[in-house]
Amino acid sequence: MENYSHKYKISPELTLYGAFWGAKTARANVLIITGMEEHALRYTEFAEFLNEADFNVYSVDYFGQGENVVKGGHELGVVPNHGFEKFVTALGRVAENLAKDKLPLYVLGHSMGSFLAQRFVQRFPLLAKKAVIVGSNGPSILFAMGKAIACLTVCERNRDKVSKLLASMAIGAYAKAIKNPRTPVDWLSYNEANVNKYIASPLDGKPSSKGFYLELLRGTSNLYKKKHYIDVPRDLPILIIAGAEDPVGANGKGVLKLAKFYEKRGFKNTELKIYPNMRHEILNETDRKLVYADVLSFLMK
Repeated sequence: MENYSHKYKISPELTLYGAFWGAKTARANVLIITGMEEHALRYTEFAEFLNEADFNVYSVDYFGQGENVVKGGHELGVVPNHGFEKFVTALGRVAENLAKDKLPLYVLGHSMGSFLAQRFVQRFPLLAKKAVIVGSNGPSILFAMGKAIACLTVCERNRDKVSKLLASMAIGAYAKAIKNPRTPVDWLSYNEANVNKYIASPLDGKPSSKGFYLELLRGTSNLYKKKHYIDVPRDLPILIIAGAEDPVGANGKGVLKLAKFYEKRGFKNTELKIYPNMRHEILNETDRKLVYADVLSFLMK
């Protein structure tokens, strides 16, 4: 496989790594924002599909993930203070550099990346021309409750250590949502090959630090405040997609709540599609080409 690893110079003090897949002739740039405990190169098949349709694809690995561990010397699962907001700032710097290409920028965020994408749109409302929200959820009191517990249990002395409590709160219920599971991560997809590959990877599914959960919960608990949407264009095209059996999105109920939230905020171009017989990673399911085609159709409009 071709080496798609890519270095992103964010500032004189910060360099992050990820991936880049270039199209022969580009009509637009797509910025993929990945989920927790995974890495950018997992999106190679999807990115190459978009390349064939003349989209450049970029993805920056989150702190403590992927190429930042392999090439950047990060400790797996460890993030800096205020990592959620710092990463959104980093994505903004990448997007500002891409704007020099004079090509429209579309953002696509999966799982944790779906929340980062929503925050990106809030903070850089004029940079993203379209947004695709994959495997997400809507506003929930659980974010604030989780943040409160994290603030009580995480300190500078222990923030880089693994947290069984916060991990159980964040993702423990997902495994329990699957009846007669073959593995602890069957909630990712029906596609057993995808699950097996995820389990075998040294960069995927490994425990995150207490600090990781603290920063994630800080970010998600702050996401749905009315003041953050003042400057976001109400005609921004937004596509929300999820599996009907995705426990992250409460089997469709969470993403429906998210779509209604945007509608109440006055967004006029929001689309929602929920796929039957798919779980969390709809871009990696056996019938993923159906999802690919829908995303492409949205980006081509």
